[in-house]
Amino acid sequence: MIRNSIYTIFFETTMKSFKDSQGRDWEITVNVGTLKRVKAMTEADILDIGPTFERLMVDPIFLVDVLWCLCKPQAESKHGITEEDFGAAFSGDAISLARTALAMEIRDFFPSPEERSAAQAAMIKAKSLRDLLRKKMSEAVQETDETSIVAKVMAAAKREMEKELQQILGDSSTDSPESPVSTPAPSLSGNSTG
Repeated sequence: MIRNSIYTIFFETTMKSFKDSQGRDWEITVNVGTLKRVKAMTEADILDIGPTFERLMVDPIFLVDVLWCLCKPQAESKHGITEEDFGAAFSGDAISLARTALAMEIRDFFPSPEERSAAQAAMIKAKSLRDLLRKKMSEAVQETDETSIVAKVMAAAKREMEKELQQILGDSSTDSPESPVSTPAPSLSGNSTG
């Protein structure tokens, strides 16, 4: 009896949940079994706090694909819906709530405080990037050329994401070889001055 109570307090209260736009409740659990299912179905490692995590935070289609992998057993047994029905239930607040629940569940999966802290930092940076993207989009709406708006917003967002990821993951530019511009190519005569 005590063991069941401890299990309930620890495991069930830490499980993350959200509602879709149809009002259905979903519970997200990240464990080795669900990670294997996500990897098999999407070929994505959602524990990759770099580009994959960033993509989860900014790409709603990828997010819902991963959520489907995590929630598929519930979708089929509890709600009796298909992958298409599941995807159709995500818009607006449902995306935001699901994204937050998944990010927190990923963070809590990591076994060490240092890894959880790094995941938390990545979550904060991803939120900052989304906020920046919204700000840039609002500023760009004032322009008349739609193609120019999209190009500028995407370029600015990409620059900011790359900059933030470099800060999160550490600057690896010191490990890269010199650029071809700074290293003169050998000439045919053997002189580097040509």
